[in-house]
Amino acid sequence: MKQVDEIQRMQAKTPEQRLMNVLTQEFNYAPKIAEAIVAEAQASLVGQEQHLRPGQVRVILLKREAAHGQALSNSETIEVTWTVDAG
Repeated sequence: MKQVDEIQRMQAKTPEQRLMNVLTQEFNYAPKIAEAIVAEAQASLVGQEQHLRPGQVRVILLKREAAHGQALSNSETIEVTWTVDAG
């Protein structure tokens, strides 16, 4: 049982679990909802970094057709991968 307890304590210290605790304790989300938020955050933020090669950066920019003077939240965006070639 000691090894099982140690594994559970280590899992509770992961960034995902800390976020789950914040969502459930401070924002009063149900555990299933908090779990879905964490999964979506991982897919949006962490999951895409795996496909980048050395020298690449992924950024979110406004679309070329976006009107000037609009709030950024109301403008359409596009995700672009920039590649830096030092050769």
